[in-house]
Amino acid sequence: MILFLISTLNRYFCRYFLFWFVVCLSVILCIVSLFESIELLRRAMAKPDVPLSLIIEMVVLKVPSHINTLLPFVSFFAVILSLWRLNQNQELLVARAAGLSIWQLIIGLNIAVIFLHITYLFIVNPVGAAMAGRYNRLEETYFSKGNNSLTVSSNGLWLCENNDQEKTIIHTQHFDLAENWFENVTFYVFNKNEQFIGRYDAKKAILEDGEWKLTGVSYWSKENEQSQFYPSLSRPATVSLDRIEENYAAPETLSFWQIPDFIKTLKKTGLSVRRYELYWHKQIAKGGLMVALTFLAVLFCLYPKRYRQGSSLLGLGILCGFVIYFLSDIVYALGMAEKIPMILSVWLVPLVTSMLSIAWLLRVEHGS
Repeated sequence: MILFLISTLNRYFCRYFLFWFVVCLSVILCIVSLFESIELLRRAMAKPDVPLSLIIEMVVLKVPSHINTLLPFVSFFAVILSLWRLNQNQELLVARAAGLSIWQLIIGLNIAVIFLHITYLFIVNPVGAAMAGRYNRLEETYFSKGNNSLTVSSNGLWLCENNDQEKTIIHTQHFDLAENWFENVTFYVFNKNEQFIGRYDAKKAILEDGEWKLTGVSYWSKENEQSQFYPSLSRPATVSLDRIEENYAAPETLSFWQIPDFIKTLKKTGLSVRRYELYWHKQIAKGGLMVALTFLAVLFCLYPKRYRQGSSLLGLGILCGFVIYFLSDIVYALGMAEKIPMILSVWLVPLVTSMLSIAWLLRVEHGS
């Protein structure tokens, strides 16, 4: 077995698979990017200040995000095409007649699949996270209807609110969204020309009914350079608690290697970390899903020349791939909603797919 993994035959099969992987990935990315550019052009029709170069840049920036979504299923289609072509050329038949075991073939393909997953984690994911962050900033600047931005760091919560009259930057280091309280909150107020006009320092703040309700407020005005104290004060808010919790940094804008530290930071601030933990585990489980889909592809494509309904088997395999895609999304959503355990939500589909495929392959091999 070990000698086969470094043999010329295995290297040939792996190169063949990687060739079809690049072909499938290129074709699918071109199609997806075409639809992405059409959608951005449609949105830009009402934005005369959006140049064509920006549309092209945003389409390119979105490519790694598409790879993140498509990677397991591009790998699945590449395995299917590789085995189908090898069967059509009788190469796989000759190799098996010479003593090639189906398990040797599967292990060889899975080594290539794991190599792709490691490359994704170490190269594509970190680069893609930076590009996704840039894409989100451009979208917010040129296309978003909202005028609020939010950042969570070890220094606390930073929130920017915009309206027609002024711009406000809000900072607090101690807060709890579940209990709706913010302590030692600072409001930096700018006019519509972005000139600083004043500052509010509140001992406590509550966000409800579209208002910031402040307690123990000290206001300093730049115009008269004087400070005034108010026992209580209300300021209009353009953001809600739900919006704050939904809009802090998206997991896609953080690399796989940054997420553990970010989770530690969020735990200190009291914000929910479940979607980040799920996303992190999903990146690991992506490799398991790729391996599971390799078993599935081999199951449907290893014997197409033996049966007249080979094309039907091939189509059934592709259909099963799409079903697994939707099932993985459904199970992931259940995990996000805390209906099932976190680990189960990312590993259930890969494990079940692998076990069923291996069981059927054992049955087929024993019967043959």
